[in-house]
Amino acid sequence: MAMHIKQQSGIVLALWLAATTGWTEMNQLHVVVTSTNVPGGASLYLTGNDELLGNWSPGGYALSPAGEGRWEAFLRFDAGRAIEFKVTRGTWESEALDEQGVVPANHTVTIEGETTMTIDVPSWKDSGNPVEGGITGEVRYHQAVEGQGAPPRDIIVWLPPGYEDGQTHYPVLYMHDGQNVFDPRTSFTGIDWGVDEAADKLIREGSIRPCIVVGMYNTPIRRDEYGADETMTHAYMEFVVKTVKPMIDAEYRTLVGRDDTFVMGSSMGGCISWLLAWNYPQVFSGAGCLSPAFMFGNIFNDVASFSGPPKNLRIYLDNGGVGMDRDRMQPVLDELLAILPAQAPAIGLEYTWHQFENAEHNEAAWRDRIDLPLTYLLGTGP
Repeated sequence: MAMHIKQQSGIVLALWLAATTGWTEMNQLHVVVTSTNVPGGASLYLTGNDELLGNWSPGGYALSPAGEGRWEAFLRFDAGRAIEFKVTRGTWESEALDEQGVVPANHTVTIEGETTMTIDVPSWKDSGNPVEGGITGEVRYHQAVEGQGAPPRDIIVWLPPGYEDGQTHYPVLYMHDGQNVFDPRTSFTGIDWGVDEAADKLIREGSIRPCIVVGMYNTPIRRDEYGADETMTHAYMEFVVKTVKPMIDAEYRTLVGRDDTFVMGSSMGGCISWLLAWNYPQVFSGAGCLSPAFMFGNIFNDVASFSGPPKNLRIYLDNGGVGMDRDRMQPVLDELLAILPAQAPAIGLEYTWHQFENAEHNEAAWRDRIDLPLTYLLGTGP
């Protein structure tokens, strides 16, 4: 997928105003999308890491037809803002592909002066190009699982090697954004986390305990459920604890205690993973928080003002060093990491943090390092 960027320098007056009055300069981002393979009458959209772009809703911002296979948008953002986005025809199933017929990495640009980006889309995800890959091991599906106050969603359950051949009971890892965990055909980027391949390998080599992994699909109110809205976040946590876990414990051979129950996710999924472990330490003993969006959920204040009996939790934390991870996730995580050494003993919190300087904020990056949180939470070593 070809992309061309033209940037013009800012002006001295804008810099002076920003320094002396706190005024924030707004710069224009002009996006031009070209394609000769758009079905007749179809609309094109941008979706990305800003409310104007729908906060990753696939039909976020409608592009305007400009004739002769061109669509465009004129957007304004704060100077210095790092913007990431994708091109779709309104759904993740109709996302733009690159020249190799695969989902490309997010388009990224730092807003510095007036910027024009031209993106050519040779094909689309629903245009007959199969997504390569599949699921390693055995999975079972539970469709339209619903709990009080939470909308229905599908749940996919991955079973460890040898599950069908014995009577062993297993620890359970609950994961958010379940459609992205095992199967590239359902992942919104066409690239899954590869938890099935990683867990299968780590189990067979004896590095982690054989485990069941439960992937809970997200819903259109993902952002609210994963920490942005207190009421919906509480309803989702209750759904996980009082609907999903009892169902899994009833239908599969699980070890039901807290010492054998974990939760993991990325971005806002990392936020809700922390919140579940923090608010339900009697249920979960550990959480994996990859590139966590800790600006939600009042997490910093909860840690800073903690008082009460120890929670006895193990937390895996990490983040990348590119784009959204650097600009939005890192500053908030830094604040938390600054107070954890002093607060962790009273909380009963064991934690580890890893930074990956060249990693972006996407499924491909999390796939590359998924063995680390799996080993931290379920490892057989010291």
